[in-house]
Amino acid sequence: MSQWGAFGYAALDHESFQWILAHYYPGTTLSYSDSLVSTDPMVSVDLNENDGDPVVVTSQSAFSFGGSSFPAVKPCEPLRSQGT
Repeated sequence: MSQWGAFGYAALDHESFQWILAHYYPGTTLSYSDSLVSTDPMVSVDLNENDGDPVVVTSQSAFSFGGSSFPAVKPCEPLRSQGT
């Protein structure tokens, strides 16, 4: 997702966050927590396909991925699941 593109859709075209997410991530499903305010800022992402290219995950902040912790900006490449 392009931050400037998403900003343009929101600020100039008055599109909702649901529309913007559907535009950048077609075929995905939004879900909501029972809690209106989360004390755990966890984001879960499920990548089902990447056209055969490796997936590289990184963050400006420290993060955990696949049960391992990584410092900020250190990229990690997850192993592919077989049959899922």
